[in-house]
Amino acid sequence: MLGHVLNTRPADRAAALTTHLRQVGYQVSELPLLAFERCLLSCSDQQALQQIAIQSVVVVISPIAAQLGLAQVAQFGINVADLPIRWIAVGQATAQVLRQSGLSPTVPTLETSEGVVALPEIEQLAAGQRVMVWRGKAGRELIQLQLQQQQVYLSNLELYRRVSPPRLVEDWSVILQQVGWPDVVLISSAEAWRHWQHLAGTDATRPWLLVLGVRLFEQLRLLSSQVIKLTDLQPLTIGQALQEIAI
Repeated sequence: MLGHVLNTRPADRAAALTTHLRQVGYQVSELPLLAFERCLLSCSDQQALQQIAIQSVVVVISPIAAQLGLAQVAQFGINVADLPIRWIAVGQATAQVLRQSGLSPTVPTLETSEGVVALPEIEQLAAGQRVMVWRGKAGRELIQLQLQQQQVYLSNLELYRRVSPPRLVEDWSVILQQVGWPDVVLISSAEAWRHWQHLAGTDATRPWLLVLGVRLFEQLRLLSSQVIKLTDLQPLTIGQALQEIAI
C-alpha cells in the first residue's frame, strides 16, 4: 500500500479520483472541504439571463455554475441550444453538463482560468462584444480582468457561494481516528485552503500539498517546501504528481 491521500474534492466530484488512486495502490480518504449554496440573483442579473441571446460568448467556470445557470435560463423558456453563442467550459466535467443541454463547448487544454484566457475565442474578442461569465462568489478574477482589458461588455453572474460542509469537523475526526494523518492533501482553491487551515491549525503544512493554480501555489510555497503545483484536477495528472513524492 502506498501513502495516504486526502481527496478534498466536493462530494459529487470525488469518485473518479478516489477510484483511480486506489487502483494504483494509494490509501484514500474523502473529505470535501467545500460545499455550495445557491445565490439569489439580482433583478439586473435575471434580466441579463433573459437577454442571453445578445452575448457573443458565455464562459462557465464549474459544473455547479453550469447546472444553476442552465436551470435559471430554462425558467425563462429559453432553449440555449438554439442560440448563436460560443460556450467555453473550464474543465471536462463542466463541459459534460453543458453537452447534456445540446451545447458544444470549447474546453481549454489547460483546464484553469489561465487556459481560458489563452483561447482564441477569448484573445480574438473585439472591444464592444458581449461576454457573460457564470461563476461562484469570490472566485478568481483572472478571466474578468482579461475581459475588462479587452474592453468587452462583461456580465458577471455569481450563481453560488462556497461554504464549509456542515459535518467537516466530525468527518475529519473520524478519519484521524480510523486512518490517521494523511501524507498528501489536495488543495483545489483558496477557499479550500482556508477551510483546511481552520481544520488542521498549525499542522496544515504537515502533509504534502497538491495545489491547483499558480497564485495559490506561490503563496503556499512560502509556507512549506512540500508543495507541488497541479495544472488541472484530472486523476491522471494528480497520479503523476504523486509519483514525485516518496510516500
